Amino acid sequence: MEQNSTTWWVFGDTSEYAGHVINYLENNNQIIVERFNRSNTDYFDPAGFIESIKDKPMPDKIWFNANIQEPDFDYSKPIIEQHEHYKNWMATFEYGYWFKLCLLEYLEDKIIKGTFIFSSSGIAMDHGIHRDTKLYRILRKSEYTLMNTFGGSADPNAEEGFVVCGMCVSNMTDDKRKYYGEFVADYFINGNMCRNGVYSINADESQGRFEMMFKQRGFGDV
Repeated sequence: MEQNSTTWWVFGDTSEYAGHVINYLENNNQIIVERFNRSNTDYFDPAGFIESIKDKPMPDKIWFNANIQEPDFDYSKPIIEQHEHYKNWMATFEYGYWFKLCLLEYLEDKIIKGTFIFSSSGIAMDHGIHRDTKLYRILRKSEYTLMNTFGGSADPNAEEGFVVCGMCVSNMTDDKRKYYGEFVADYFINGNMCRNGVYSINADESQGRFEMMFKQRGFGDV
């Protein structure tokens, strides 16, 4: 069944995974109105960016897939020896977080009905399996705080309101990028993403089955 046309803004469109998501959206009556990436977006200047979008019609949905961080620690070395790397990482974290914070503050007053989706990760909710991803987990947990601060509605079935949520894709291997991308894009279109929180893929690949799980706004392990 053909879906109603939905307008999108996409931040971060250059990865192979993003390409699969975008292609699936565009092949299913979704309209990518704006694509923002490093070539046309200055993440150091949120005020300038907001000024540049003030006259643009607001989209129905926004997918924030941009990765603007330095790499994680080198876990072959003791963390205590990597202070300079940590300082560089924190500098990019600071301006990246400030950009997302300012953008959401602006959009919350402009979007009457719409959804803002972070590309998140289940790694940030894990406390044991992926121990050597500490900086990455800090980054993703920071986005959880934004989901718990902006948007949302007391009524989970509300048809209006600004929803801020995350879409977790973890353990995605190179040969599964297209499959994951199309699964996520299909859920973007057909899933009822009307609540703040994290939507996470529970993949049972041995059974060839994916299902979507949801952790609501305000869950305890942020």
